[in-house]
Amino acid sequence: FGDSSPPNAHTMQSIHERKTGAMIRVSLRLGGLAAGANARQLAAFDDYGAAVGLAFQIADDLLDVEGTE
Repeated sequence: FGDSSPPNAHTMQSIHERKTGAMIRVSLRLGGLAAGANARQLAAFDDYGAAVGLAFQIADDLLDVEGTE
């Protein structure tokens, strides 16, 4: 981040989108492409994958801080 200040929400979302979210999105899009999805359907898969990926990454980060083994 270049400084010692905590990242803002936009930065965190950008980081999360490039982690697990990217894998979920591509999996959904590839499934859609294999099934012959149209552009609107592919966009819906992409939006859904982004939301699920973000939710997963937030939960994972919270467990990293608050969870126990």
